[in-house]
Parts: sequence; structure tokens; C-alpha cells
Amino acid sequence: MRKKLWLITLISVLTSFSFLSVAQEEQSSKAPCDKYETTADMRNCLEQRYEAADKALNEVYKQLRSKLSKKCQTQLKETQLWWIKFRDLSAAFEASEAEGGSMYPLVYNSVLRTITEKRVEELKKRLKKMPSEN
Repeated sequence: MRKKLWLITLISVLTSFSFLSVAQEEQSSKAPCDKYETTADMRNCLEQRYEAADKALNEVYKQLRSKLSKKCQTQLKETQLWWIKFRDLSAAFEASEAEGGSMYPLVYNSVLRTITEKRVEELKKRLKKMPSEN
């Protein structure tokens, strides 16, 4: 029970920071997908960018996992499963204002990409801290 309460609290705090960060990042930089004029083209662009971020995440996750002890591998896996839930719920929440509209998939995929890219950077930092195999 304490573990679940702790996780809920952690997710709440992370969500608050994530929403601010996502909003600031999206406003501060012109996304490459802005060059498209149709919603369908923008959606395809954002989906491709999210898929690229997800692929990078899987690669760095595998690299990091291979350098960890069995215990830490289990912890990383559990953490990653919670993180995926957090990412998906965050994207759904951010996009909820556009529910049922053509903007929903644009917002949803944009948030997925942004949060996933941030997770890639977090795992890369952890990977750099790992001792080299030399």
C-alpha cells in the first residue's frame, strides 16, 4: 500500500513538471511538422517523429539493461513499465481538450514524442555513468 501511494505521489509530481516542460518546449521551437498544411500530413509527421523517439528509447534501454545486475534489470523494467503508463496517461490528458477533434492525434503524438525524447536523455545519462567494459 505504501509503495502504491509513493508511486502515485511520484507520478503526480512528475506529471506537473512534465506538462510545464512539454508546453514550454512546444512553444519555444518550431517543429518540423509545422511545414505541412493538412492535418493528415501533420499527423503522419508527428507519428513518424514519435516512432523515431520510441526506437531510440528501445535502443538505449537495451544498452543500459545489458550493463546492469539482475536486480537492477528488474528495477529498470518495473520503472519503465510505470513510466510507459505515465507517458500514455500524460499524453491522453494533454490531448483531452481536443477529444473528438482533428487536433487530438496531433497533440497526443506531440506529447508522446516530447516525453519519450526526455526519457531517452535520462537513460543516456544513466548509461554514461556506467563503468566501461575495458
